[in-house]
Amino acid sequence: MYDGGLGAEAIVVLGCTVRRGGEPSAALMRRVLLAARAHQQGVAPWIIASGGRRWGSHVEAVVIREQRVRGGVDAAAITMELHSLTTLENGIYCGELLRKRGARRVLLATCQWHLARARLDFRRCGIDALAPPDDWLCSPPPTLMLRLRERFCAWLDGASTIPAGANASSSTATAPGKDSAAWLAGASTIPAGASSSPPSSRSSSSSSPTSLTSREGTPALSSQSGRPAAG
Repeated sequence: MYDGGLGAEAIVVLGCTVRRGGEPSAALMRRVLLAARAHQQGVAPWIIASGGRRWGSHVEAVVIREQRVRGGVDAAAITMELHSLTTLENGIYCGELLRKRGARRVLLATCQWHLARARLDFRRCGIDALAPPDDWLCSPPPTLMLRLRERFCAWLDGASTIPAGANASSSTATAPGKDSAAWLAGASTIPAGASSSPPSSRSSSSSSPTSLTSREGTPALSSQSGRPAAG
């Protein structure tokens, strides 16, 4: 068992690219395996699969959950967060799930190049976000394009306003984005627990994020902010 004094109450796996056919990309698989190691080492008993972005008919959080269940994790130990479309939204919506259980300290399972921005975003949302031990991280060095993208996304995140109530002391639920899986499934609040049913699909399969139409009939943006496709 790991004895690093992390004291995390949950392991949060951050969504990333899903390939055509529903298989996780290399970057997403690294995050899933990192979470598996942390869970097996007893870092925390609860896993949050965070990511509402749809890649064709496949949703990040659903793919993460399926991978962990195949790996032998009890489905009851996994909660899907189906609302977020960006790293900052990962923090906002995971914060609501954590507050429901009176928790706020998490270990982030993400790529090494993404970790600094993710921790900053989660802390802005009132979450004590911990980094995995260095020897658990195995991401290849980021390309120049990826480093520039991270800097741009960090600037966007910093310029974004955290919704009122999205902090460690509030119980206010934030409405899902209109391009998230949760919105398309008809959800208006954070799911109370793990769900084994994937959200409804309204698009043909593809390996890129889908631009969808909201309930009001206006085009919903499908921004990739916070979701690098490589790494």
